[in-house]
Amino acid sequence: MKRFLLYLILCIFSINYANGQVTPGSIVEENIGVFLSTPATNYVKEMPVVIIRYIPTLDGINLDVAQATDYWDLGNITINDLKSNIDIYNARTKFSLEEGSKFRGYKNVNAVPYLGYKVLKYITVYRQINVSNYLLGTEGGKNIYQPDYKKEFDVLNLTNFIKTNNVKEVWIWYGEPARPGWPSYNESIHGNIQKHVSFVESNMASPTTGDISNSYRVADDLYILDHTYVVYCYNFRRSQAEAVHNHGHQLEAMYNYTAERQDGNISMFVQNFSGWGDNNYQIPPIGRAGDCHHPPNTTKDYDYQNTDLVNSDIEDWKPLGGTKKLVNCNTWGSLAYDWPGAADFNQKTESQWYIYWMQNMPGFNNNIPFNSYKMTNWWQFTSDWDSCYNNNIGLYGLATGLQDNSNEIINVYPNPVFDRIIININSFPVYAYFYSLENKLIDIKLLNNNVNEINVENLSNGIYILRLLSDREIIVKKFIKQ
Repeated sequence: MKRFLLYLILCIFSINYANGQVTPGSIVEENIGVFLSTPATNYVKEMPVVIIRYIPTLDGINLDVAQATDYWDLGNITINDLKSNIDIYNARTKFSLEEGSKFRGYKNVNAVPYLGYKVLKYITVYRQINVSNYLLGTEGGKNIYQPDYKKEFDVLNLTNFIKTNNVKEVWIWYGEPARPGWPSYNESIHGNIQKHVSFVESNMASPTTGDISNSYRVADDLYILDHTYVVYCYNFRRSQAEAVHNHGHQLEAMYNYTAERQDGNISMFVQNFSGWGDNNYQIPPIGRAGDCHHPPNTTKDYDYQNTDLVNSDIEDWKPLGGTKKLVNCNTWGSLAYDWPGAADFNQKTESQWYIYWMQNMPGFNNNIPFNSYKMTNWWQFTSDWDSCYNNNIGLYGLATGLQDNSNEIINVYPNPVFDRIIININSFPVYAYFYSLENKLIDIKLLNNNVNEINVENLSNGIYILRLLSDREIIVKKFIKQ
């Protein structure tokens, strides 16, 4: 009799889930569509991605709105409708990041996307994301925590996958419970939730620099692997606009770190590029290229649809000033980007601002001059953060640019060095520029032989940067003087 009842229950269960119902708590690895699995045409650097979406449910049909509430009301929605929304947001987010990496692509038809995103794994988890003990703050007497990334990576066996597939980004979609003070908060529904999870817009795990991101920069909340990767947390109650917004803040964090490391201050990005009146984010930007919160025609946060016309050099940006033109929301809102899916959608003007803003950052083959230097390709900080750090690449460099690989330099040794450093080269002449770790030029040597011995015994003990400049490329090496 017991076996018969169990069989009957299983039959009913199977019929329900065959009709579109899912198993609460289950984990499903989704098929990945062509658009998400294929990098943009003519991309330069591939960006491998893992996507995870957490959809809590009690009945297998509808979202559990106690765990993932909308702001103004509970926001009841079926699982299928929510999954469709997220699929659309993923496509638009991928498109925005690839299109945004085309240097001035809105007016240069030959511009190529520097970044090509490729989704390698797409997972749906039918429960709420696990909550960590890292406190983000309190609201209405409720403690708010960030997700438990390590626990989720363990459950989903992601750590080795990220490492072996050189995954650069993990996109996580989830919702959060309503908090006291939200119009949707209901004590009978939300009062018993012990730990409220919220969002960290971006979170970096790096073996070279540590966490340089728009987060609380907790040292041990993510697994540190052999390469840098960034976790982005997206709110599925919002859209692709907020998802790309998170990437914008990550770019700002990396560029400020790079500027500080290169110049000892963040002026190059904050003042020269964005247009802030100071380095302390006290005088809002206007008239330059703007930032994630501010288009160049407004000093108000999130004012992406402002019609006021303001002179800006965003389309001809140079650190010391470029040609200005009148811009407003129609400048970016009217651009004919080839969006995937529907041509019109919510927050389109805001989404187009992010693309336009990113396209005006110094990108691949930009040739933007800065005194005797030129701006580097800023997208390499997204694709190759570790290499940029190890090679001491800044927001600007020598006018000939910097290549990742070289056939010119055979060897630089010994390292550490006590009195003489040997530089073997295949062809010459090559100029050797010696810099301190603070990027101060110390000496220049002309190398005219295959084997070149240079006396460095007068250098103080420490770490130095050696830039080797031929007629075709620059190679950057570090050495230790003892």
